Amino acid sequence: LLWEMFAFSKKSAKGGKAKEKRQKVQQKKEKQAHNNRVKLRLIEIERATDERLEEDIRSEKRKLEILAPVKKSKRSKIEEESSTESTETPQEQWKPTYSLTLNHLKADANPKKKKPSSDESEKNTKETMEERRARLKAAHFRSLNEEMYTSDGNTSFEKFKTNPELFEAYHEGYRHQVEKWPTNPLDHMIEYARKMPKNTVMADFGCGEAKFAQTLHKKYKVHSFDLVAANELVTACDMTHVPLEDQSIDLAIFCLSLMGTNYIEFVREAYRVLKPNGYLLVAEVTSRFDKFNRFGRAMESLGFDMMSKVRCHVRVM
Repeated sequence: LLWEMFAFSKKSAKGGKAKEKRQKVQQKKEKQAHNNRVKLRLIEIERATDERLEEDIRSEKRKLEILAPVKKSKRSKIEEESSTESTETPQEQWKPTYSLTLNHLKADANPKKKKPSSDESEKNTKETMEERRARLKAAHFRSLNEEMYTSDGNTSFEKFKTNPELFEAYHEGYRHQVEKWPTNPLDHMIEYARKMPKNTVMADFGCGEAKFAQTLHKKYKVHSFDLVAANELVTACDMTHVPLEDQSIDLAIFCLSLMGTNYIEFVREAYRVLKPNGYLLVAEVTSRFDKFNRFGRAMESLGFDMMSKVRCHVRVM
């Protein structure tokens, strides 16, 4: 698992409507260019498919041409053998070619293994059950994780609001994964935040159990938001509508929490509550941003300048 952490600063509001117009024109151009690339790719795939089909047809024809005389010679040989009378009697023709008996098979069979004791059997059963439970929990976590990434934020919020036990199951699986990591991106964010002035106001979007706030709340004012309130530090809400005033915080973070098809709306909400020249930290797995230039342009269009980037490779056992 490869994750990356980005630090952004909110741009000062300049240009107003003219800037928004330029952004819309740029987005329209990028969309058109993307559609053109998709069309060209589809044409290339269609051509390549036609060429492969033609090559397969030619190959099959060559095989048939090569095999035709071979089949003919085999057929002739069979006809010659059938015309020759056999000197063997039916009994000799069907005489078995093996001489193994049931006694031989029994003698060659593996010796019986020693039966395990009742204590060993009980221990093995417990280990098997624990392994099965662990696999089921891991599978449930992956299923919930995939569902959150492929649904919009409001859908996930309503689902976990109705079934909070699913949220606990998800975070149990998440904790199990994090325990195996040699480094956690949240720890890097905490170290970054500790360098901020004492009067800094912070907000953690998708905070989970609010470890960020638990670590820093004695020195800083920290708002923690997630789909379900895991403890008294967390406010349950949809990440597109957090209960904060405009331009009221200095630092916002998303630690592996840009989950949802509308994650851009989460970033817009962070922009709304950030003060001018405020900071935004984003940590995500690299596979989500395989094309960083596109992500960087999107963040710039939302009103952020990138300040730094940290990459870390985590081997998950």
